[in-house]
Amino acid sequence: MQTIKKDLMLDQAGVDAVSQEIAAWLADLRLSRQDRLRILLTMEELLLRVSEHFEGKISGRLSLGKKLWSPVIRFHYRAEAFDPIRAADDHDNEMTAWTNRILARMGLSPSWHYRNGWNTLSQKIPRHGHSSQLSLAAALGLAIVVGIAGTALPVQVQTAVSDFIFFPISDLFSRFLNTFLGSMVFFSIVVGICGIGNASDFERIGKQMVMRFMLFTLLSSAAAVLLARPFFRLTGGVSGGVSQLVSLRNLILDIIPSNPVRPFYDGNTLQIIFMAAVIGVLLVSAGDYGARVRELAADLNDLVTEAVRVVCRLLPLFIFASFSMQIWESGIKTLAGLWKPIVLCAAVCAVLLAVKLFVVCLRLKVNAAVLLKKIFPSMVVGFSTASGSAAYSLCEEINEKKLGIEPMLTRIGNPIGSSIYCGCTAVLFVLAAFTAGEQYGVGGGISWMLTLWLVSTVVSFAVPPVTGGTMACVGILIKQLGLPGEVMAVSGLLSLVLDFIATGFSLGLRHLELILQADHLGMLDRDKLRKS
Repeated sequence: MQTIKKDLMLDQAGVDAVSQEIAAWLADLRLSRQDRLRILLTMEELLLRVSEHFEGKISGRLSLGKKLWSPVIRFHYRAEAFDPIRAADDHDNEMTAWTNRILARMGLSPSWHYRNGWNTLSQKIPRHGHSSQLSLAAALGLAIVVGIAGTALPVQVQTAVSDFIFFPISDLFSRFLNTFLGSMVFFSIVVGICGIGNASDFERIGKQMVMRFMLFTLLSSAAAVLLARPFFRLTGGVSGGVSQLVSLRNLILDIIPSNPVRPFYDGNTLQIIFMAAVIGVLLVSAGDYGARVRELAADLNDLVTEAVRVVCRLLPLFIFASFSMQIWESGIKTLAGLWKPIVLCAAVCAVLLAVKLFVVCLRLKVNAAVLLKKIFPSMVVGFSTASGSAAYSLCEEINEKKLGIEPMLTRIGNPIGSSIYCGCTAVLFVLAAFTAGEQYGVGGGISWMLTLWLVSTVVSFAVPPVTGGTMACVGILIKQLGLPGEVMAVSGLLSLVLDFIATGFSLGLRHLELILQADHLGMLDRDKLRKS
């Protein structure tokens, strides 16, 4: 990829020249025509606003290249602070800033920063193609081949390769990932609470939507625990009632940390969640006094997410090393047992979709087949890419043109939903934990399942928008539930597979949830919704 840097005067001719440079650069990337046009038109509109604000008497530098291996467009201009993104929004408030930040993390919207007299407009280029999934599938296929072929090697050779090649690779990846997991959960929750608080203060729509989205995630993880538990043999369920109550008491007491550093050192997710919730509420309560700290927390959250993104680029190597080693130790039967959580994930998510579909059809008198036909295209994108951002534009189009939802609600609901409407993702984590617990004879008690319910719910909000993000969060579950580190390979792979199922169903459920929300707010065209 060619790196381009050019200094230009940002008058009308300069904006046209910048647009031509960006268009030519985007043509070399593997993007859909729709994505290219969206990025180009968005950047052109924002640059025109900068030009108009400074009356065409401002110069800047266009940079087209890579940042941490990801393609990015940047335009720098030295002047007083002027944010063209907020200036371009007709509903300028804190909730708009929150949704813009969510979209920027997904690579679906530009971001703006002001540092030391320099304004910077940045646009990350989203990677929605199948290249990441293909690399993971290739790594798994190669691991199976090497694992099966390697069984013919002498035991001493297998031991040497495992000890000096495969194990160091697997262990280093886990160590790199664990370095950022606690911080990732902490900042995600703090920033999320700050965003929710601001949305509640400024928008009646935002408050209702956030509460509905979060409640659905909470109930979905509970439903997964109750529905899937009978299908797994977990040893913890046989202990006596007194010991169960003692474990529950210890769980509650252990939520509060003895000092603010210990939770990060021990990797105690429940204590990290507690601290993040307290700090988030305090920052919201501080109002304008906490604005600088909230902005710092948001920047640190972006930084940690980018660090996790870089680490997850090593994921194919981890899958190859860990699974080759796993097959040498346990044989191919390790993979054969994964059919059960895959089937259960599809079944539980299908039940959630069926219930939501029934409610919509009953309340709004809509034909179920017609409604499913309308939302199915976005679900197909989710099933095939495991990426909600890949279907973002399609979801907006379906909401507005086929489902009759007003554009303003779609612009708010889609980004917020991608961040906190995570019921199917929580189902994924519950099943990954049950599978690991059954494999290693751990868990099943009341306190263990309550921990699973709470952590899987909260961690689903913290999944970073990167390939392998669910696998990173599975590492949090494994540590918190007392599962051995060796389970990371199988559970991580399972989470990647289940992510395809969860993403597809999540997109369908989000459409249905927004229909109900739009009807409640009087922002739904029922005739368009019912039209076949």
